[in-house]
This record gives sequence, structure tokens and C-alpha cells, in this order.
Amino acid sequence: QGIISPNMASVISAKAEPDRQGELLGINQSMQSLGEIIPPFIAGYLNSLNFNLPLLTAAAVTFVAWLLYMKTVREK
Repeated sequence: QGIISPNMASVISAKAEPDRQGELLGINQSMQSLGEIIPPFIAGYLNSLNFNLPLLTAAAVTFVAWLLYMKTVREK
């Protein structure tokens, strides 16, 4: 996150309309915060069901993200 956040903020600032930069940067920060808050609760619940389930779920989500990335790269 330390390397990505400044880069994302600069891309958002560069691409956003000047009157919407603050709004979009705020939304970006809110989504980053939710991304740090929600997963531990989900992982804790999955861990209560099965010790290996959080890791398997993370692997599946990462695989789906990779597939989506590969699909978008090939379309360009």
C-alpha cells in the first residue's frame, strides 16, 4: 500500500476534472479503508468454519482477479 497509494492518488488527480478531484480522492481513500477493515472480519468468519478456508478463498479471489486482468490485457 505504501508504494501504490501515492501513485493512485497522482493518477486520479491527473485524470479527474479539477472540480471533482477532492471528491474522487475521498472516494478512493474510503474504498482503501474499507479494503483494510472488511477482509479481517471475513477471514475470521471463514477461519471459524475451517482453518484453511481464508487462504483458499484468497487464492481463488486472486486467481479470478488474474483472469480478469489477462482478459483486459489481451483485448487492448
